[in-house]
Amino acid sequence: MVATFVEEDGSREVVIRKWETFLQPRKVIRSADRKVEVALFGEYNGDALQGTGWLTGFTEIRLKLHDNAILMWKSRHQALKYQIKVTAIDLRHKALDHCSLDDTEEDSGFKPSTDPCSEVHIAVLDNQDELAFKPQPQFGTVYHDGSFLVFRLQTFLPTFSAFLFDFYQYNPFGEDSCPDHKGFSYILPPNVKDMQETRIVPITSRQHMPIGQLTVDYLAIKPLPSQDCSMQVSYKYYWKRTRRPLDVGHRGVGSSYGTSKMAVVKENTIASLNRAGSHGADFVEFDVHLSKDLVPIVFHDFTVCISMNKRPVKGGEQAAPYNGTRADDKTEDNRSLVYRDGAAAGNAEQLSPQNGLGWSRQEELFEIPVKELTVAHLQKLKLSHSEHKQIELHEEDDGYRDDGSNGAHDVFASSSESDVSASSSRADHCSFPTLEDVLHRVNIHVGFNIEVKYPMEKVGGMKELDSLYFEKNLFTDAVLKCILQHGGNRRIILSTFEPDIAVMLQLKQNKYPIMLLVMSDGKKWPPYADVRSNQMDVSVNFAVCEKFLGLSVYTEDLKNEPDAIQRAKDARLVLFGWGIEEYGQVQQLKDSGLDGVIFDRINEFKTGVDHQANVFLLEYREKMRKKLLEEGKLIEHSPLHGSSNGQWYLNSCRRDDSDLDEVEMS
Repeated sequence: MVATFVEEDGSREVVIRKWETFLQPRKVIRSADRKVEVALFGEYNGDALQGTGWLTGFTEIRLKLHDNAILMWKSRHQALKYQIKVTAIDLRHKALDHCSLDDTEEDSGFKPSTDPCSEVHIAVLDNQDELAFKPQPQFGTVYHDGSFLVFRLQTFLPTFSAFLFDFYQYNPFGEDSCPDHKGFSYILPPNVKDMQETRIVPITSRQHMPIGQLTVDYLAIKPLPSQDCSMQVSYKYYWKRTRRPLDVGHRGVGSSYGTSKMAVVKENTIASLNRAGSHGADFVEFDVHLSKDLVPIVFHDFTVCISMNKRPVKGGEQAAPYNGTRADDKTEDNRSLVYRDGAAAGNAEQLSPQNGLGWSRQEELFEIPVKELTVAHLQKLKLSHSEHKQIELHEEDDGYRDDGSNGAHDVFASSSESDVSASSSRADHCSFPTLEDVLHRVNIHVGFNIEVKYPMEKVGGMKELDSLYFEKNLFTDAVLKCILQHGGNRRIILSTFEPDIAVMLQLKQNKYPIMLLVMSDGKKWPPYADVRSNQMDVSVNFAVCEKFLGLSVYTEDLKNEPDAIQRAKDARLVLFGWGIEEYGQVQQLKDSGLDGVIFDRINEFKTGVDHQANVFLLEYREKMRKKLLEEGKLIEHSPLHGSSNGQWYLNSCRRDDSDLDEVEMS
């Protein structure tokens, strides 16, 4: 590890610059009689792996310029090409005197930052030669239409860190001659609560006249609080490329909505995830976002439809419009949430269209953001999907059986171990399981591809969620804390469409790898507006720049861009595909070079037996077979009757339970 020790406010902080990212750390044995070996940093056991550090006590500020960020107002300024240089400014050391209005006076009243981590670095996402963050040239970097510039500052003083943008006329003759300084802009730190915002600030000439405007995306990424990142093991940059391509169960055994072929078990439930594992899924993919009380929950959509009871009417009378609770309404007839443990008032009669008294109950469905409901409310809801607008009864629609034989038990347990109670089986089939429960109740051999959901804007301006969402640091911290505390030795990949969330997941921890989800084909769904997740070239560059493990790409995009797979492979990125309509495409995609394929209804195409079993379980069994043979605890027989499979069983010497319980994530 290469690190800097910084004294800040009387305490010593560690800034990690580089570290070796091998699956197992380098071992250095100190001994008086041992010969000292010289090794090259980043190379160990034939591998060469190193990465940039993660956030410890400091904050990283990102400034992004893209989508024609510079708008000059006059034609003589519009005709020029500009170089942009960004300088960090420490607001604690403002000059006491006011700025002079003299045209020759260049002092702004601010002083350059004295923060030990104050150097601003730049990466250019539209230029393959400038993807790595590096110090800026003396007179800045050229900006042109279509550029995507990212400036990065690491600081212990985010609330005192401002930025000066200097604009120089583009000098085609290089840095030997001084370009003409045309103007400047200032970006001041935002409110402490606003860690992300888009700023539009004036560009001021040297004569202190406004000549244009600059649009800047500001993002402050804070370290994960109260969480130490151990270097004992890291999977962040590790991928076993000799392993066969992985089968990934989409939302478990498939989607329950928006498709002509429904999954046999409700999507994104513990039962669905376990069913996929029992049928040989190597990984399962599912969606995570937050409830109102900041608990990570597993659910796909940002909204749900909940039923509201209208005022009961008699016979064929029309009910008056329902505008909330009325003073003369019966309390039990006007609950906003319909619970799964009975009718609104606990009376089964009320669930029928018309009861024996001649009164009918009319129900309306209202769409409400998931973030507005606590876990307790979410797990009691009888909900309807926003696409279908109809009430859904959990237990009746799930094919639930009281004998517990619906696949909710341990997918790798023997029949004698799978005697699960009906109540736990029912819970496994219910929507909104917490991420903590999923981490503990799905078999450890099943890897998790956790899609971290955060609302984004689509092409055309449509937003996934109109209401204000959680602040990004608060959101990612809640998700990561849960995974780091309860993930154990499970194989976990974190993926997301939201590029800034991907960066934050990458910088806040050093254990789990990140994959960016990509979609540009808009025939079925409108793509996202951010070019980092809707243009394959930019996505590849972005993943290389941020050192993600790889990309998870919509398979229609791979059809439209046949060379996309090779571009990703040339960049040493792991590549998954999603959005497969037919199972026949799965093997084609694997043969084309994909490392994993995410698809529905894995239970229809794989048995989970023999070679179709979970690949990690097969590797684990083989590893334990060799270990037990070496220890003399196993007797292996030759194949019988031409069978290709040898038989092996435990010796009469009873094994320790630990022999088969240990799991290695490799």
